[in-house]
Amino acid sequence: EQFNIKTDGTIIVRHLNDVKAYDQSGAFVTRLIFLGPQYILVDVNQNVVIGGNGFMTNNSIATPFMVRLDNSFAIDNAFSCKPTYTEGIKAITSQLDGKLIIGGDYSVRSIQSTGKKLVRLNQDGTLDSSFDPDLSSVMSGGGFNIQIHSLAVQNDNRILVASTKMIRLKPSGELDPTFISSEITSGVYLTQVKLKDNSIFLSGAFDAINSYYSPGIVKLKPNGAIDPAFVTVLPPSSFVTDFAFQSTGKIVLSGTFPFPSGMMYVIRLNEDGSISYHELPEKLR
Repeated sequence: EQFNIKTDGTIIVRHLNDVKAYDQSGAFVTRLIFLGPQYILVDVNQNVVIGGNGFMTNNSIATPFMVRLDNSFAIDNAFSCKPTYTEGIKAITSQLDGKLIIGGDYSVRSIQSTGKKLVRLNQDGTLDSSFDPDLSSVMSGGGFNIQIHSLAVQNDNRILVASTKMIRLKPSGELDPTFISSEITSGVYLTQVKLKDNSIFLSGAFDAINSYYSPGIVKLKPNGAIDPAFVTVLPPSSFVTDFAFQSTGKIVLSGTFPFPSGMMYVIRLNEDGSISYHELPEKLR
């Protein structure tokens, strides 16, 4: 469902009720979290930050809603954030200065009495009160029904927020009117927003963004405009749950891809969006 790769090659995988670590060869290393994880992030310091519901545990130790693990995968007790959510933390991203931005389905609570759906934390997990976004006026469904699906921070600390559509906020939390928002014109759901160099990649269960046909994943320019040089031939109704960039520039996608020849679950794309058929395992061709 979701995976992150650390700089040492360790692969962190979230699947169903577990978060597990694997080495570069794919061999199992250890289980990090059991019950209820909903988002994982390897931050700029290579810590593993995990958000989820109130039932998460680490080696039988209760770690409800959010936990940070150090490089040895031990609980980082210096991280003071102890939020509560109605449903759970669904999105986490890290700024270059180590601050975290977190979002979820309903509202963050028990972080200095805040009731926001999108907050920024200092490196020690305390609330950054200078960040005060108001999403209710720019997202459909009103304030209570907004669901944050994914977050990313650009090099100038402007923040991409994927919800019912994707918008960009200034570092203070104000809406950035210079950014072209991404709206689903055919489809139902956004899942991940990630950055590669100066480009933005947005995935989900959609066939078109801003009326541009690009099933499952689309590449955007830094200002949010569609990058037409990236052309994917994924089938209609493709659902990309997550993706990662390889050092070669290729992109590995996980999800469901209903090709006429049969359903596929892992796809690798070339930099231009074409499919690397010859590099797929035989059982996935």
